[in-house]
Amino acid sequence: MEGPVFYSERLELLKDLEALTQTELAEALGVRQSFISQIVNQTRPFPDGLAARASSVFKYPLTFFSVPPTAFDTAVATFRKKSAAPARAERQVVQSVREASRAWNYTSKASGFREFPATLRAKHFATPEDAASHTRKISGLPADAPIRNMTQFAENLGIGVVLNLMGPQKTPGHLGASIPMRENSRPLIALTGPTEGGRTRLTIAHELGHLLFDADLRVPIRGTRSPEENRAFDFAGALLVPEKVMRERIDEHTTMRGFLEVKADYGISVAALIVRAERLAIISADRARSLHIQLSSLGWKKSEPVRIEVEKPSLFGQAAARVWGSRSLAFKMSQTLGIPAKAIDMWLGDSSTAEAQVEKSAMDNVVSLDERRKW
Repeated sequence: MEGPVFYSERLELLKDLEALTQTELAEALGVRQSFISQIVNQTRPFPDGLAARASSVFKYPLTFFSVPPTAFDTAVATFRKKSAAPARAERQVVQSVREASRAWNYTSKASGFREFPATLRAKHFATPEDAASHTRKISGLPADAPIRNMTQFAENLGIGVVLNLMGPQKTPGHLGASIPMRENSRPLIALTGPTEGGRTRLTIAHELGHLLFDADLRVPIRGTRSPEENRAFDFAGALLVPEKVMRERIDEHTTMRGFLEVKADYGISVAALIVRAERLAIISADRARSLHIQLSSLGWKKSEPVRIEVEKPSLFGQAAARVWGSRSLAFKMSQTLGIPAKAIDMWLGDSSTAEAQVEKSAMDNVVSLDERRKW
């Protein structure tokens, strides 16, 4: 009886997932770098013994190395990120979201859960505002109503949501990622790690914008100020706070208190509201600059008043339980999908500990509206 086939591409993937150089991987496995290079370049076979050693050293299931190539392996990822994101860290995020997307795609199909609506996948939208309006309509949400739970909103569209993609390996430069492929009817949006509620909501909405507009992307988006990134931010703002609401609630003279009231109603940060108001020409560039200075002077750049609840995803876990049952779920998924159980636990598990840390950090700087009437 023939044994399993091990794919050399998975050895290269292991290197990226663990954020290692080829030399570091070779050292960890007790072989020469040239030996690893030959396997990766497919000039020599991938020995069973090396696969077993890598499985043991890095605590990956042996089935990880038996996963055949898929469309996700070369798919282009999109991010919500900061400008200073190291290349090695970016590769790690890209490969992690590819693996999570592969896992969600398999799980969603096997569970029979809904697909991402074809009317959203196939449609070409003229503007972010148009796309946001259509997405609200598809979801049965009134044109100016707040989205009470952005995570659930995405899940109701058939999108898997992961709030802790990287765990302790979370990179400071990346907030979220997705794989926009038109042929993928079961997309996933992932945050690299737990964060406060407003940032979570905006990141999910931002990546949803990429899924709608960048489904035909063939090369990575370069730069955080690219047209594609600006469009995704505009979509996120339009989805969370429609233009009609912005024009009714905000003008050139709106104080910080007024912005905080909109934040409380619509679950989006004051900083994001200021940017959106300026991009819609509701406030001038000078007024936006003044408001950003106020944010800094008040110490709100990292933690604003008015707490936004941390949302919890449920669809991935429900779909997985339907396929594998609730007992030993991570182990069963690990063996079937060739993904470490620790990663599956992060993607599906209760992140209550991390949430508590995020909430404590946010509460440290929470100030009531009544205490700041001077704004």
